[in-house]
Amino acid sequence: MPVVEAYEALLGNIGAVLPRFAGFFLVFPLFGSNMLPKFVQRAIMIGMTVVLFPLVASQPVPSFDPMLKIAVVIKEALLGVAMGFLAGLPFWTAEGVGAVVDNQRGSSAATLFDPIQSTQTTPLGSMLFNLIIMLFFISGGFRAMLAGLYETYRIWPVNSFFPRLHDYALQLFVQKSSQYLGTIVLLASPILITMFLITIGMGLINRFAPRLNVFILSMPIKSAAAVFLLIVCMGGFFVLFERDFADLADLFRLLDGVFR
Repeated sequence: MPVVEAYEALLGNIGAVLPRFAGFFLVFPLFGSNMLPKFVQRAIMIGMTVVLFPLVASQPVPSFDPMLKIAVVIKEALLGVAMGFLAGLPFWTAEGVGAVVDNQRGSSAATLFDPIQSTQTTPLGSMLFNLIIMLFFISGGFRAMLAGLYETYRIWPVNSFFPRLHDYALQLFVQKSSQYLGTIVLLASPILITMFLITIGMGLINRFAPRLNVFILSMPIKSAAAVFLLIVCMGGFFVLFERDFADLADLFRLLDGVFR
């Protein structure tokens, strides 16, 4: 029956497209959260993949045995995880900067629960993370991410592309991870240096006034200095992260060079 065949084709397209998006959503911090109910997340995921059905349907489908079909699903999910990891680095960088600054200003004990990531985070870490989410949408990062994801279905057909794991594939992820840690230190360094100078100043004051509790006194001073420097540096932060979001599509294409 034509209706039954249409439903079978629809289910086949959904089964071919969803694993890559599911792997991506699992790792990407913005969508792999408990902020939305699971059925809403699945509805959003399916809605994003509908436009890919004609492309996937036009690609040749070889006759696979059941075990090979399972391997294809696992392969697609792992590709999505790899892309989700690379796309999530700017968000984790912003949160890491806030966590480092909070640790130095003595507010690391004031952790709070982040419903977006379902983890404990610090006040500045949560604030910067939410600011980067806002920037992600208003700067066109979401559009660039979707364009990059859609492009991967053209350069990596679901049923005919099987990645090869070379040594430089591991090197790419190690390089991106080290770059992520280096960016945290770089962005937080002006505030860290200021915190260090304030600590030295408080130590000198305590030398001449031993009864003065400089630890309690230094916390509001460090907090005020950290907030002031964050406001001053926020424009540079936004420019850096906006560039990272614009390069998401190119970042996904970079994986094509290491997986072939």
